[in-house]
Amino acid sequence: MAKIPVVATVVASYRYVFANYLRLLGITWASTVILFAVVIGLFFPLIMAMQQRLLSGDPTAALGAIGPMFLYEIVALMLVLVPIVGITHQVLGRKVTWPFFYLAIGGDYWRLVLASVIAGLIVLGVVFAVTIPVSIAVGIGAAARAGPHPDPVALAAQMRSFQPAILIAVYSAMLVVIVRFGFFLPTIVVEEKRLGIGRNWTLTRGNSWRIAGVLVLILIPLLVLGAIQFAALAVFGGPNYLDVFGAPPASLKASGDLLRLYLHYWYVYAAASLLLYPLFYGPILVASAHAYRAVAGEAPAAQD
Repeated sequence: MAKIPVVATVVASYRYVFANYLRLLGITWASTVILFAVVIGLFFPLIMAMQQRLLSGDPTAALGAIGPMFLYEIVALMLVLVPIVGITHQVLGRKVTWPFFYLAIGGDYWRLVLASVIAGLIVLGVVFAVTIPVSIAVGIGAAARAGPHPDPVALAAQMRSFQPAILIAVYSAMLVVIVRFGFFLPTIVVEEKRLGIGRNWTLTRGNSWRIAGVLVLILIPLLVLGAIQFAALAVFGGPNYLDVFGAPPASLKASGDLLRLYLHYWYVYAAASLLLYPLFYGPILVASAHAYRAVAGEAPAAQD
């Protein structure tokens, strides 16, 4: 099987996105506006209400929010996948219905919904399979380091010192699953008209490390954007912003303040996210199409 050119794929992906930015924005804006309306109008208030109940000592708050949050996750997934199908059609040179008001839902869309659910279940299964034994090993190691009669505070500190090992193991497993089961899914769904879980596994064989390299290089600019957002929130969120990474109840209060900040400046948050949406999703989808055509021995259709 042909080898995927890592750097050439990343360069071609970003070149395509910038050359076709307005087309991609036209495909993404309508569903993104609906998604932000759901997030700002329903999800943020739900989370804030749950946090207030938890801070007031109501242990059932999280259980009461499970149903609405699950419904939100379903709605969010379905809205996110709409422009993903549209962008993939655009990159592969397929006809895009209503290219500047794209809300098309057809066979490709529903196939991708089902394929995404299956891939997501595989990810969850692998995460649990990795997290449980690693957590047990970490607990044993922390207990051994804390001594025969450990102080609870010291034991908790030992557990926290092992957290990076757990995160590295979990995220490494997730990356493997995403590469082997998900990287080509949108392209396979559109190009081959099938779910493509097994086909993705076949196409990534012998190119897993190259695809992982493509993903890492594509994500570097996005991580820079995330760092800029982090810095902006640190400035406007006040001195307690970093408490979101601490322990409750301080983390609950800080995350509630952060959500209120988002709601107060919702127009800035929504506008910036809308304009950046093609940069968040475009490069990965273009890379998927280029890499797919590379292993299939055919160049992707260009519409620069």
